[in-house]
Amino acid sequence: MAEIAFTSTITANRVPDFRELLDEMKRDKTGLIERARDVGYYRERMFLQPRSDGDSQLIVFLEFDHTKSAQELIDDVVAYENDFTKWWNPRYIEFLGGPPSIAETVFAWDDDRSGGVTDQVDREER
Repeated sequence: MAEIAFTSTITANRVPDFRELLDEMKRDKTGLIERARDVGYYRERMFLQPRSDGDSQLIVFLEFDHTKSAQELIDDVVAYENDFTKWWNPRYIEFLGGPPSIAETVFAWDDDRSGGVTDQVDREER
């Protein structure tokens, strides 16, 4: 398993529009599911974190197999084309201000539930 995250600021006056876009997308996730399966990721989460200035930070998390690099995954997601992405991408990218850049993993800890504990970042750096 591998994961990536990226963030973007959604200004306070655009948060309702962003929520409306997500509501539209949630009505029929068929195209999203098709893209995810074809591109190779199996979990996506979006969070809106309110900030003290009234804006919100969009946090996007994707989980995928180690079959490709994080950059390859993002490139494939951006390049993928179906009816869903033709509708979704221009609207979503408008909120992001451009294609996403990948966040650097600076700390990761997993309890593998079998008695061992892993620290992914330290393991990858060795």
